[in-house]
Amino acid sequence: MKKAGNIQTTKAVIYARVSSKEQEKEGFSIPSQLKLLNSYAYDQKFQVVTELVDIETARKTGRPGFNSMVDFFKKESKSKSPTEPCHILLVEKTDRLYRNLKDWVTIDDLNLDIHFVKENVILSKDSRSSEKFMHGIKVLMAKNYIDNLSEETKKGMVEKAEQGIYPSFAPLGYINVEGGGKRIIQLDPELGPLVFQLFEWYATGNHSLLEVKQKVQSEGFAYRKNGRKIPKSVIHKILTNPIYYGDFIWGGKHYHGTHEPIVTKELFDRVQEVLVEKGRRRSRQQKHQWAFQGLVSCGHCGCALTGEIKKGRYIYYHCTGHKGKCPEKYVREEEMADQFGEALRAIKLDSEVLSWIVTALKGSHKDEKRYHDEMIANLQKQYGRLQDRLDAMYVDKLDGRIAQDFFDRKSEEWRREQSDILRKIEKHENANHIYLEEGGRILELAQHAVILYEKQDMLEKRRLLNFVFSNSSWKDGRLSPVYRKPFDLLAVTNLAYQREKALSSAQEDLFDIWYPSRRHDFVLIFEVTDGNPNGDPDAGNLPRVDPETMQGLVTDVCLKRKVRDYVDVARGTETNFKIYVQNKGIALSTLNRRAYEDLGIKSTGTKQKREDIEETRAWMCGNFYDIRTFGAVLTIDPNCGQVRGPVQLTFARSVDPIIPLDLSITRVAITREQDVEIVETERGTEGGKTTEMGRKAIVPYGLYVGYGFINPHFAEQTKFSSEDLALFWEALTRMWELDHSAARGRMSCRGLYVFTHDSKLGKFPAHKLFDLIRVDRRDPQAPPRRFGDYEVSVPEQKDLPGGVSLKTLEG
Repeated sequence: MKKAGNIQTTKAVIYARVSSKEQEKEGFSIPSQLKLLNSYAYDQKFQVVTELVDIETARKTGRPGFNSMVDFFKKESKSKSPTEPCHILLVEKTDRLYRNLKDWVTIDDLNLDIHFVKENVILSKDSRSSEKFMHGIKVLMAKNYIDNLSEETKKGMVEKAEQGIYPSFAPLGYINVEGGGKRIIQLDPELGPLVFQLFEWYATGNHSLLEVKQKVQSEGFAYRKNGRKIPKSVIHKILTNPIYYGDFIWGGKHYHGTHEPIVTKELFDRVQEVLVEKGRRRSRQQKHQWAFQGLVSCGHCGCALTGEIKKGRYIYYHCTGHKGKCPEKYVREEEMADQFGEALRAIKLDSEVLSWIVTALKGSHKDEKRYHDEMIANLQKQYGRLQDRLDAMYVDKLDGRIAQDFFDRKSEEWRREQSDILRKIEKHENANHIYLEEGGRILELAQHAVILYEKQDMLEKRRLLNFVFSNSSWKDGRLSPVYRKPFDLLAVTNLAYQREKALSSAQEDLFDIWYPSRRHDFVLIFEVTDGNPNGDPDAGNLPRVDPETMQGLVTDVCLKRKVRDYVDVARGTETNFKIYVQNKGIALSTLNRRAYEDLGIKSTGTKQKREDIEETRAWMCGNFYDIRTFGAVLTIDPNCGQVRGPVQLTFARSVDPIIPLDLSITRVAITREQDVEIVETERGTEGGKTTEMGRKAIVPYGLYVGYGFINPHFAEQTKFSSEDLALFWEALTRMWELDHSAARGRMSCRGLYVFTHDSKLGKFPAHKLFDLIRVDRRDPQAPPRRFGDYEVSVPEQKDLPGGVSLKTLEG
């Protein structure tokens, strides 16, 4: 409403909002806001170019006025008109403009002059920091007010449910009406009988869901508002919804409703039996139950992954390809199971994190218990006051001071209030116990999930995974797990703790083994069963042995290869964790050249400047994990210098002599075509081979011990960090799981013991520390064939030299 007779030069926009009928009653109505804002615009000589309004109710949500306002100001800011663009917004006060922090950010990006008329505040980009700070506080208070309204609404809906009143929009077959001052549901005279007919038809068992859908649609069963046909999925929901026999589910709880039922409980149960029986028929048609079907979708196209049996026994999963040809390759069920197992390990908490969460849970439980105890005490007082009223009113009735009908009406009202109070007391009493118990059960499951998972068969694994994960995806051979609440918080908390622990400079709060600034000497024990841990190409690929002692050998190069492969799989997609010495046929000179190209340095061959070499050397250390860990000779063209790595490994040697077995293997596949053909020669018939002979070398059993050293001086030079060291320890214990093959048999880590010195130079010779860890045969007469045939002796802390600590990472 613009007032005439005044010259208005500056353009402005008015925005008003009301979010509930209650707010209109409290004086927040749209007309009163517009009147105030137009009056202010007149006084300030503003020309109101548009008035935008939002009215939000339970039936109508969204903010078209707000969105139009944002679009208007964006267009104004881009306008090339000679007149000054509009940048003034008039609103009543803070909570009329913002509903959440996102609104605040949206408005702030527009660089407006905002006039909060009732608060007598003008906010612009030139406002003082104190004014912006106070405005931010008001925004947070507005958000808190809106959140509180939401909480109160939810509480009110729960209260209605506890009274037996369905608290939401009426389902098909019912309509919402006002009754006793509350919105309730009652039978829809048009659709209600059709819902009953729907149950009757399906209960016979002679019709499918599709058939009953078509029958009921022919009778006019459709959505009231738009007349659209009701799909089969909604028909199924109707047939399984208990609201139609008088009960309903709200917030995960089952309530007995006060509304009129459409069908009897007996008819509803008969329909459920038919649904189950038809489901069994479908499941009988499915020959196999796939453990991971429905748990994982394709990361390329979003379609489901389905199972398929190959060669009669191997289960593979692949994308259904419903959206067209998909590049995702087939994956073995065992591979998917292994990656789900890795994802479960992410919610297993370190003892430090577990201790912290338990302490926090107990502290939080004290606060929670105090709150519930206070609420119970207040409710008991209310109950007592009502009981006193009932007792006093009963005496007044006996004395004839009140009428019988008044006594009956008030006593019924107060006893109903007492029943509500008793329900609330029971709820608070249960909450006292459930809060800590549920927290404890979740933590217990998180700690033991991996152990349970590894012991279960595939279908039992599925039950556990379905409890922990939801909507995970599979792309390019890698699982992207999505955790259900609260396991997502546990995974994030654990990951953040591990990262912080690896990167933290507050060393007194962390284990010493994570510090590359200390000297570390470690012992690695691993086993091989019926496999070749490291073949010697100069000896027909037989397992390497010391010819004098016949002890088995595994080279440091072999062990480093396994570490590199693990890091490449675990972190290889990250910029700083690439692998230089790869097994993919990539020329090292190509990788050297990348350093020169990224740094913009021209290669001059043998005349390269020293500072260029130093710069490219630092780049190589920063980008390639294995260079800053193990070192490398980078003097090939282009020259990136030499790097001495902080981590060095020795050959691993078996504890006892091994006897390599060279086994003959018959193969039915023929290699060359000419060997298959039958040829008549002077010597007779030749060719026509049906088998070929092969050989396989294995070690029946061997327990190997290797040693390693971490030099803090070299770690400082290559920028080998705490995160790098944590990843190295992880690789030594877990790299064996990624390296299984038919030739290597079964290999696994049986021990990783780290001696840490409290200084860079160290406090004790490494070889004397290694002698403290002994591996002995339990029975010297029997040939060892398993790890249990050995005994590993590890010293206690009191037996160690001063300034040296020992940490067992595996064993």
